[in-house]
Amino acid sequence: MIEENDKDKPIDLTSYKTIKEATQAGLTPTDVQTMRQFVELGDQIGKHARRFFVFGALIVVITIVAAAFIIGGWHIP
Repeated sequence: MIEENDKDKPIDLTSYKTIKEATQAGLTPTDVQTMRQFVELGDQIGKHARRFFVFGALIVVITIVAAAFIIGGWHIP
């Protein structure tokens, strides 16, 4: 089991290649499942963050182009 004073320390996910290794190191199956859920949640957040970043960048570009047309008097040289 994990010692009480070790609960505050972050668990290094990369040090365990399999569930068996994690169990032998003292993690319970619930700990392993919780780590998997956090990793999956992080992946989902990353996908959404990329989409929002691209969408936001597109809005900024459209706004700059629109501002240039408005300032320039709506004519293309």
